[in-house]
Amino acid sequence: MVKIDASTAIIVVGPSRCLRTISWLRLVEIAPARYLLSIPTGTPPERLELAIMDLLSGLSENDTYERDLLEALRRQFAHLRTTRTMAKSEIILVDARS
Repeated sequence: MVKIDASTAIIVVGPSRCLRTISWLRLVEIAPARYLLSIPTGTPPERLELAIMDLLSGLSENDTYERDLLEALRRQFAHLRTTRTMAKSEIILVDARS
């Protein structure tokens, strides 16, 4: 997590080929190899937690980088959900082609 101010942080992840397989999830690169997770408007964060659990169940034990990243993210989401300390917020995205 990266702190925004004294009481707010954002979740930032490293590169993940597994997360890229979630069709509705966008990984927004904000710095080299650092990504924000962007979900469609109206999507509950719990849906991402469930998708991560599904990815973990089909992942080889030998794929330690992806397994460690996904497991850490799953634990973080579970903690935030159960402690009711997670909220969604919107950021402004623009079409960079124009």
